[in-house]
Amino acid sequence: MSEKKQSSAIGIDLGTTYSCVAGFVGGELTVFPNQDGLRTTPSIVAFEKEGRRLIGSAAAYKRTANPKSVVYDAKRLIGREFDDKTVEKFRKNWSFELVRWDKENNKETNIPSAQQGADNIRIAVPEDNNNKKYYDPVEISSYILTYLAAAAKDKLRTDVKSIVVTVPAHFNDNQREKTKLAAEIAGFTQVRLLNEPTAAAMAYGYGRAKDDKGRKDGETVLVFDLGGGTFDVSILKFEPPTEEGSIAEVLKTDGDTALGGADFDNSLFDHCIATFLKQNPPIKETQISDKAKRRLRNACENAKRTLTTATITNIELDYFVGEESFSIDVSRGMFENICGSYFKRCMEKVKGCLLELGGGKADYMNDGSVKISSSDNNLINKARDMIDNVVVVGGSSRIPKVLELLEEFFGKQKINHSLHPDEAIALGAAYQAALLEGDTDLDDRGNILLLDATPLTISIETAGGIATPMIPKCSTIPTSKTQVFTTYSDNQPSVTISICEGERSSFGDNNLLGRFNLDGIPPAPRGVPQIEVKCEIDNNGILKVTAKDLSTSNTQHLTVTNMRGRHSEEDVKRMVEEAKKHEEADKKHVEKVNSRNNLEQTIHSVKSVLEKGQLEQNVKEGILKDLKEHEDWLLMTPNAEKQEYDTRLKQVQDIMAKYIPQGGQPGGFPGQPQGGPTGPSADGPSVEEVD
Repeated sequence: MSEKKQSSAIGIDLGTTYSCVAGFVGGELTVFPNQDGLRTTPSIVAFEKEGRRLIGSAAAYKRTANPKSVVYDAKRLIGREFDDKTVEKFRKNWSFELVRWDKENNKETNIPSAQQGADNIRIAVPEDNNNKKYYDPVEISSYILTYLAAAAKDKLRTDVKSIVVTVPAHFNDNQREKTKLAAEIAGFTQVRLLNEPTAAAMAYGYGRAKDDKGRKDGETVLVFDLGGGTFDVSILKFEPPTEEGSIAEVLKTDGDTALGGADFDNSLFDHCIATFLKQNPPIKETQISDKAKRRLRNACENAKRTLTTATITNIELDYFVGEESFSIDVSRGMFENICGSYFKRCMEKVKGCLLELGGGKADYMNDGSVKISSSDNNLINKARDMIDNVVVVGGSSRIPKVLELLEEFFGKQKINHSLHPDEAIALGAAYQAALLEGDTDLDDRGNILLLDATPLTISIETAGGIATPMIPKCSTIPTSKTQVFTTYSDNQPSVTISICEGERSSFGDNNLLGRFNLDGIPPAPRGVPQIEVKCEIDNNGILKVTAKDLSTSNTQHLTVTNMRGRHSEEDVKRMVEEAKKHEEADKKHVEKVNSRNNLEQTIHSVKSVLEKGQLEQNVKEGILKDLKEHEDWLLMTPNAEKQEYDTRLKQVQDIMAKYIPQGGQPGGFPGQPQGGPTGPSADGPSVEEVD
């Protein structure tokens, strides 16, 4: 085998609750730990009044103390409208303030406008003097991507400009566009989007290729991906490998972009609130503070995690409201009953995906149940028999009830736990990134050619409000389809072509993507002009549309501009500049913290050596007196500038030079070339302090 390679392209699983970054290093897929040494990062951003920005665990620690300044669940906001039903559903669970944004006047508004669309959400973060600073969900996602990219850069020792970012398979066109924009704002110049269950399948295929047994035959795999905020199920076919490698084709996909572990937390939280109010009738829910609710949410999330291994746990919060405390025992059975409707929705999506694999059509009712006839049952059972393995990923797939339902439906022997639930998607994205860059070295494993699919049907509106399909659901991407349309009225000077995505026959029941106005059509009877519409979906699953009038020699080309969701060039420029400003501020803060840590650790090291050394008592007391002055200063000056810390460090080092001869005389500081310890190198690992 040739020398193992390293790729400068990375993969990031940008999750609702946690995110993960991975790469291809030394011929192997590797997860890169973040600055805290953790392999996954909470998808949380906190803003402090002095303008400092915290990301990940440091931000999570601030959720109870400053709930309105901490932003999370950005993935449930990106690409959505303020009045979106999903946003309305989750708004009551968010401690930060969400506002409707007037894009034309660049200010907060209470007036709905059909023209604002998916670009009308902002998060209002409090600043000094009752002022607010407004952030776009795209910006929040870009900050998380920047943070993860820094972790990759530290490991790879090179700039990272190419990235594969994963998205839920059922993210719509606008959500994909906004995720791609977030990556571009974060500084990536080459961005590819990859559906999350497909990424998990790539990680599975990578491991499968390493197994000689697995390489002999093809197999059909169902990927069950239940994360913190989204759920996807996809069915892929791995063809038998050849000398050129193997092919992984997405056959069917389904999912719910508003279903995940956070919903289990919310259901348990609501149950606890109802229980507390029932136990304490005089107390109203409005009396429960935001901080108390944040404490309870944290406790509910911890209880959910505990119940993956234990059968019962306890939630206990002192002084929950005034003098009143709250305590409740939560059994696994109680938790499963509270969240039962969500578990059912997961399995209904599995059945719907299998139904379409078998040749049927999945039609869902309002409660998430799929409509199934007796003949549909036969199709589902036939398709289920085609599945060789069920690969479970996503942090919420650890919940025992989820595994129990899958085992009951497919049989225990088909459930595959070979992938790490929290890391598989990032690893699959990293594998795809390396393949795209040509940086892999898999002579004895075989490359995988990925054939992904579009999750929703792309249609245009025709007479009577009918959605006429252009690109069917689950078409292999990239793809393009062309169709010719005509006018509805005599001498019609222009046409409006509306594009949507979804599976409903009525255009208005689907998700509107954009509209085209084609003007200048020569006068002619209805049905004579010919207007060609071409729909193209690229490798990122992003739609582009072109229209032209075939009845004239002067062809006009139009590309879709989604007025409901596109950011203006000014918006993008502002967000890029804001990101750079934060990046510089973050860099200065890290340097300042490192300088403070250097001073603190140097003082601590000197004191430790003094305790073990043989210095005369008067010399030791002199050193301790000088050190105490610096310790007192540190205590009274928590936010000094970097230069002040560096000056103090030099003074401590001068103290060492004064009392301890260079070279380390008896009783001195052995092993220190200058006679005393120095702080850690500024190039070494940084330590981020949190309150």
